Amino acid sequence: MPSAKEQTAQALRQYAAPTAVVALVASAIAVLMWLTGGFARANPNHGLVTDVTIFVGLIGFAIFTACLVIIDFAHHLLPHIIMIPATIWVLLVMLLVWVTGGDGDAVLWGLMAGLAVGLVLFGLALLPHAGLGGGDVKLAALLTAVVGWLNPPALFGALMVAVFGSGVFALTLMMSNRATAASAVPLGPFLVAGAWIGLALGLL
Repeated sequence: MPSAKEQTAQALRQYAAPTAVVALVASAIAVLMWLTGGFARANPNHGLVTDVTIFVGLIGFAIFTACLVIIDFAHHLLPHIIMIPATIWVLLVMLLVWVTGGDGDAVLWGLMAGLAVGLVLFGLALLPHAGLGGGDVKLAALLTAVVGWLNPPALFGALMVAVFGSGVFALTLMMSNRATAASAVPLGPFLVAGAWIGLALGLL
């Protein structure tokens, strides 16, 4: 059986175009957030350096999450080779935003929200037949930290999108006889979609 690294490389080669499309859509949300003042919660003073830091951070985040969406759909895998750099990237961007004049309370709120969600989901993952993997738990915590940092009022909506989207996807597969109630459903893509929709809600 191919290693996680080999499966990751294979998926990104095979689905390079869809990965690029997902990354571009997420990047477009980042652009619109910047243009419409969507960084205000993290950067209430509207410092240019801080805004640029957030923007660059979101572009990198868009690329990481696009890769995770495709890999999870292809192999039901959220590999450490992507998750660890993505986590380091987010933490580094948060630190730089704080140092360059961003709202430290917003950073702490995002981190605490991510930690809380991660702990709750970790507990749920220990239950029999929970259907949650370690990768799902870590990704949910990371995404919660970002949404909780930039647009905390959208956290509940982001979660609902993930739960509803994954449920509809699973139901569609079962109705088309392509899966059963016991089949594994990739949760990562719906967590990512919920997070980016949550960030986009800040544009309203």
